[in-house]
Amino acid sequence: MASISQPFRLSALPKIPSLGNYASNKEYLQTIDGLNPSANKVNIGISGSSVSQYLINPTPKLVFNLSIPSTNIITACDVKEIADDQEVWCYALATKTSHLHLAIKPVIQDAMSSSNADITAQFKFKLQDKAVSIKVYPEAEKVLVVLKNGLIQTFDFQLKLVNTIDIAYDNLEFVQFFEDGKGSEFLFVLCQLKSNKICYKLFQVNDSKVCVELNSIILENNSLEDAKLCYQFGKLYMLKDSNELSIYQLPHLQLQSSIQLPFIEKGAIVSIKPVSSNRVLITSDNIIYLVDLLYNAILFKKELRNIKCIQLLSTAVIAENSDSNRKTIALGVSTKNGANPSSYLDVINIDVGTGTLKDCMGKGFMVKQKQRLQKLFNESNDEDDAELPSPDYEDIIKSLKACKKADNFDAIFFKKLSLNKEYYTDNDRFLNDSELLTKIIDCLFSKFQDEYPKALTYLLTHPLFPPAHAKGLLVRLKNNPRLFKQAIVTCPNLPLDDLLTELFNITNAELCLDITRRVLQDYKKESIKLGIKKLEKIDITNILDMILNSEKQETDLQLNKPQIFQLMSLIIDSIGLFSLDDEYLERLSSFVNRQVSKVEQNVELLHLLDNDTRHAAYMNNKNSSSSHSANTQPISAYTVEYLDC
Repeated sequence: MASISQPFRLSALPKIPSLGNYASNKEYLQTIDGLNPSANKVNIGISGSSVSQYLINPTPKLVFNLSIPSTNIITACDVKEIADDQEVWCYALATKTSHLHLAIKPVIQDAMSSSNADITAQFKFKLQDKAVSIKVYPEAEKVLVVLKNGLIQTFDFQLKLVNTIDIAYDNLEFVQFFEDGKGSEFLFVLCQLKSNKICYKLFQVNDSKVCVELNSIILENNSLEDAKLCYQFGKLYMLKDSNELSIYQLPHLQLQSSIQLPFIEKGAIVSIKPVSSNRVLITSDNIIYLVDLLYNAILFKKELRNIKCIQLLSTAVIAENSDSNRKTIALGVSTKNGANPSSYLDVINIDVGTGTLKDCMGKGFMVKQKQRLQKLFNESNDEDDAELPSPDYEDIIKSLKACKKADNFDAIFFKKLSLNKEYYTDNDRFLNDSELLTKIIDCLFSKFQDEYPKALTYLLTHPLFPPAHAKGLLVRLKNNPRLFKQAIVTCPNLPLDDLLTELFNITNAELCLDITRRVLQDYKKESIKLGIKKLEKIDITNILDMILNSEKQETDLQLNKPQIFQLMSLIIDSIGLFSLDDEYLERLSSFVNRQVSKVEQNVELLHLLDNDTRHAAYMNNKNSSSSHSANTQPISAYTVEYLDC
């Protein structure tokens, strides 16, 4: 079950001015990214004091301490082990100027080792601006440093500058290194621009530890001011205004969702760090929350009554948790209550839970919103108010018969029948008198022959369009393309023989497709074949020409092959294959052969894709124990054209 233990003290922080304000003392403490759940060492840089290493078990103990001047602020640091039981310490100090320091010293194995281990090598380099992030690569013997002014610099272990790139933006606020499932390494940066904008840039770190830009995006109407940021498995979490959490999806930094955290008070001192997939630790003053952001639930809450505030510095993230892999740790800084508050480094043990819905049942934090349902009927003692509109149909018919202009016909039709749209909607169910509709259509067709009023468009969408007027309707509207298409698509009760007659005479591919859909939707296969046989003087050359010439990808017929093939099969079944001319038989045979060839090619490609996907999944599972990133399917070099016959 998910839980948070009572924090235990690792060490007291020195009482220096930079750590005097508990609301901002986190900014003067730099920890190392990549803390391991089973780690027994904690490396931390304390501004104005030292760069230190602590052992956690069996008893917290300071085992290494490298003093720094009291006026210096540590802006970034990193520690990595190298060969021969040595480790590289790289850190950046800032006063009026900024310097990069690198020290190599023996690895301290246990608490019995000397806490004053000798430094075997030490180097220093003056930077153009303060460092925001440092990454040490022990195998390549390189150090990657990202500066506030937008420079990304690569150094060797003697701090000789190897490479510099400029991202073209300064005021860099956030840097995050991460790996994908294949071992490739990336980093992204966020820069605050003017006019309330944010610049996002994504880089790949190549084998020479030089950054190559992959993507650049400007986010409008956004700011990093007072925002708390953390990254986890392809997602960037941005906590703003204390309780508004926005989740962005990499690699294009698309806003995935925005969540309100009602359990965090406005103005509280907050921090956020990831612990496992979709789960984060959030602190608000002296309360620690373990939150599931997939199910919007508080898995566990721990209030620390003996302290005033706690802020998270670093967490060990569990990539894939199971019953035997659910425990992790977090490092935080706490401040006790009192006239002279003191700050301490604390270690917190956490059980992140299973990540399933079972853990979240009954723990949701979404605020209930009470809303009153709108009444279906107005409450009134007046019976007339509860009745539906009841127009005077006889008066309407008389008025319509007197109209000579289409505009006047429309005005009377829509106004007196209380119709708000030019097409049928559910609000028009009161208009259910088929006899009335028949009279209106009789009046309309008797008054207008070429230019029809808009009322006809409405009537063509009405589900009670009279069957008597549906017969011969397509022939009547053939000179009006808009109404002709409207009738094909929406008018009910169109006879099959009318549809088939137009289908075999039409030369427009779009209308051919519309009629095909209508025929297959309204009638059964046997009825269609029987209807084709009953037609006199049938000529299928038009439709066959359109089908056989529909090889281009962008044509409507090409994009809707299943319906077209189905209708063509019914036509050939009805008239017989050998009733076609030799020319059409040859073209039809070639057309079918091309489709069969595509099917065979697609089957082979599908086998290749299936094997490649299985191999990629096997390799991802094999490497998942050492690295984890956002799960993205590999992009195949092939494309498959699906053919449904």
